[in-house]
Amino acid sequence: MRKETKQISPFSRLRIIFNKLLLIAIVSFSLFLFSGSLLADSTGTPVDIGDGWGKNQVPSPVDCFGYYHFQSVQVSLETNKNVYKPGEIIKFSGDLINENDYPVFDGYVFVRVSRKNKNYTEEGNYIIDEFIPLKHIVLDANQEKKVAFNWKVPQGLAGGEYQTDFFFSVGKKFNLGGLPFSNEVIIGFSEFSVNSPNKSYISFDRSATKVNGEKYHHIGNWPVVDPGTKVTITQPLLNTFNENKTVDINYDLYYWDSLNEKDKIKSTKEAKTIPANSSIQLKYVIPKVERSVYYLRIAAKSGDQKSIVNIRVVSPIESPRINYPAITKFPLKKGDKFTLFSCFHNTSGLNTKGHIIAV
Repeated sequence: MRKETKQISPFSRLRIIFNKLLLIAIVSFSLFLFSGSLLADSTGTPVDIGDGWGKNQVPSPVDCFGYYHFQSVQVSLETNKNVYKPGEIIKFSGDLINENDYPVFDGYVFVRVSRKNKNYTEEGNYIIDEFIPLKHIVLDANQEKKVAFNWKVPQGLAGGEYQTDFFFSVGKKFNLGGLPFSNEVIIGFSEFSVNSPNKSYISFDRSATKVNGEKYHHIGNWPVVDPGTKVTITQPLLNTFNENKTVDINYDLYYWDSLNEKDKIKSTKEAKTIPANSSIQLKYVIPKVERSVYYLRIAAKSGDQKSIVNIRVVSPIESPRINYPAITKFPLKKGDKFTLFSCFHNTSGLNTKGHIIAV
């Protein structure tokens, strides 16, 4: 009886190659506590890189940025018109552009929709939604790919000016376009207006966010907290309606950022009533700092209105990560030479001013 052979796609083969070579790199070499990359050739043998390391050399890192290029996958999307009414569907369409000379796979486009804030430069915009509409993306070297997705304008959304920010990551971990844990580092954006007589909203007061009693800067350096200490986050929530509003509040605490559910540490929920034209104070406590990075996502929902605020705190705790396996050539033919690289980095590092860098 003839045995059927299962066909494997070229990019599935690429994933298998990555996994095998990355395993060789991981078991063969120790991690370093600063940014660098691991290299191997098509046989899994360490690549001789002169001042770096070769077969008989002591391991030494090379600069990951010689291979990994930040902002190298562009997300260029536009809306199908400029002005919408509540309840309408916004159609986003455009291109993903891989500017690398190697393929990218398992890509994700993260989207953040916000009402514009006049004090954006200090507070960022008022976030009303976050989601991942495009998943498991594969881009060949230097490829441009047409993509599209839809988003419905909530019925109760206040009229005004809005902005949609775009980010691109690999495996929901390594960022090739924008930094989704920040409010200002993006890879693309589009703008639209909502025409509605409603001017009221439920929204977090971003001007009054505090960490351990100190003002939190939504744009700028994240607060540094000592290992083993308690962190208290306070956040006012506004109701500008002329009636009381019942609000469901979700607190999701993550390590690093909110892209990957596997990084979620804890989730809690509560319901609150906000008096008309008033505000309430929310409080969240991290009892003991045991990680290098904490990312708290608070989401408040009343009817179809939503408001989101993200608060990130960092500590000097060292926690090296290995990330982003990639290959310098594809497709591969017998006898071809190529280089596998995988970046690894420490999640903390204090500069002379005491601010966390390299995160």
